[in-house]
Amino acid sequence: MQESSQTLNPDLSAACSQVEKQLAYHFNNRQLLMSALTHRSYVYEHQQEHSFDNERLEFLGDAVLGLVIGDALFQENDRLPEGQLSRLRAAIVCEPTLARAAAAINLGSCLRFGKGEGLHGGAAKPSNLSNAMEAIFAAVYLDGGYPAARRVVLQIMSPYYQEALTGDLVYDYKTSLLEYRQAHPEQPGFRFLPTEQIGPMHDCEFVVKLFQGEDCLATGRGRSKKQAEQAAARQVWLQLKQAPAEGSQAN
Repeated sequence: MQESSQTLNPDLSAACSQVEKQLAYHFNNRQLLMSALTHRSYVYEHQQEHSFDNERLEFLGDAVLGLVIGDALFQENDRLPEGQLSRLRAAIVCEPTLARAAAAINLGSCLRFGKGEGLHGGAAKPSNLSNAMEAIFAAVYLDGGYPAARRVVLQIMSPYYQEALTGDLVYDYKTSLLEYRQAHPEQPGFRFLPTEQIGPMHDCEFVVKLFQGEDCLATGRGRSKKQAEQAAARQVWLQLKQAPAEGSQAN
């Protein structure tokens, strides 16, 4: 991958240094890092710089991340079947987890955007953060090889790896409740009941109650019915996680 030989200005150099500190890795070729930090909107608005955006690196980083996490899960959990390993890996390498990892190292403040994307919150968008995180993993791989990439990936993703193993890395709480119900067929089923829609249509809040049998277990709120259902399901799922091991019905 050929990169521009342009000299980094002080602000860009500081951004690179900040990322390197968070990664505990120093790049031999900082242009790889700069490409990883560059959104396509910046390249479009600064064509005279002949910069590269991070989309190709994102493609490679996805593969590097998947291999490192898959290998760690395989080596460290020899009793888990293929299906469970796949679900764990999917939870760790998905966009919400990568966005959390990027936010934890303040990556958004180091990214380069065009004016429009920057003004519309580009530095906080989960998709931009996730893509940049994958691009950085690829940049480390290209710069230092697989051992360096493996070390950086495991360092950055370790908290979420551990959450996945303990069952705490959950984003689809409705599906988790469905799986819980399938494992406990003796218990009443779960059902969602929309109860309120507050505010005008263009700026409303939905309220949904979650029942198990005839018992109302939680009330969720959100900008859509789906968000409200997930909010209610999350409350119940957390209650179930804290319940005794025999999985008694949540109150």
